[in-house]
Amino acid sequence: MVFVSMIQVRLEYISEKLRLIKWNNEFNSNLTLTFLRDMCVLHMKLNDITLLINEVFGISIMANVAMYFVQFVCGGYTMVFAFKSITDTTEMYQLCLTSIIYNYPYLPLFFWICYCCRCTIQESTKVGQRLHSLNTGEEIDSIQDQIKTFSLQVLHQNIEFSAGDFFTINFTLIFAIICAFTNYLIILMQFS
Repeated sequence: MVFVSMIQVRLEYISEKLRLIKWNNEFNSNLTLTFLRDMCVLHMKLNDITLLINEVFGISIMANVAMYFVQFVCGGYTMVFAFKSITDTTEMYQLCLTSIIYNYPYLPLFFWICYCCRCTIQESTKVGQRLHSLNTGEEIDSIQDQIKTFSLQVLHQNIEFSAGDFFTINFTLIFAIICAFTNYLIILMQFS
């Protein structure tokens, strides 16, 4: 997730630079044009890095998410089993605590991964919003063309992280896992 955080920092840089652009007489239009071209190239490189991260780490992330899911379901079933069948309260609490200790240490890591990916996607959206809010005040065709080009690039090259193109990594993944966890837990409880 270090790579994701680095992409987020670069997107924050682009967003901040776009925010600071001033369209007045003291700002050189050639400098503005060069700046916009550089930011466009930087955004394209960040998108390429995002695609590379998805390609290299996608299957690994998908396997880890599957492992987390199985651990959550097994841990939840162990706790339900403890509440349902063990009459001794100390033994029940020991089994529940053991289940929590062994099965849920990956939960904060999983939340952190989803949080980092969500923040990077939000920063990418902010770049697009700042780019669309640019107002030249005067019609300089070369700058307007570069803004349109950069705008189209941001629109068509979404920065998002996925696990092998099966699912997007953000907070919706957490909600999907909670729903699936609940379903599997109910099914396991019905069979026991």
